[in-house]
Amino acid sequence: MKIRSYVGICLVLCLLFIAGPGSRNVSADAVDPSMVLTTLDGSDSTTVGDLYSDKPLYINFWASWCPPCVSEMPDIQTMYEKYGDRINFAAVTVDDNTGDAAAYQQNAGLTLPIYTGNVDELVSFYHLDGIPVSVLVDTDGTILARQVGSMSMAGMELFLSPVLQD
Repeated sequence: MKIRSYVGICLVLCLLFIAGPGSRNVSADAVDPSMVLTTLDGSDSTTVGDLYSDKPLYINFWASWCPPCVSEMPDIQTMYEKYGDRINFAAVTVDDNTGDAAAYQQNAGLTLPIYTGNVDELVSFYHLDGIPVSVLVDTDGTILARQVGSMSMAGMELFLSPVLQD
């Protein structure tokens, strides 16, 4: 038992050493409003702050090579069509090749906005240890909910419910 405790303490100290004093402290309850997102064709860009300035924002981090991501995309499209007047939607691909995401968007007939950004920055700031990851952001930049893993349609309804209350 003492060995386990010793190993656990060593692991924590190693992680703290690796993080170091220069690491970026990320608040688990807020987004970076200045983070730039670009459309897949590169013709337009926006900031995350612009996307939540007028109504709440649903962000989904995904990739075209990720089966759970692809399986929930039609449901996200349905939520976009149903609630797009009350919530801004942003599907943010972490594909290395944005052409893969664009091809998927076209083949699946998706009309929801799909963006890309600095993948390293996105992974670091949003702690994307796996995908898909969904984040619900209030109009003040506060993260209201975060879901790692895919959701069913009912799960998405529940996930979005904090900003759908009248």
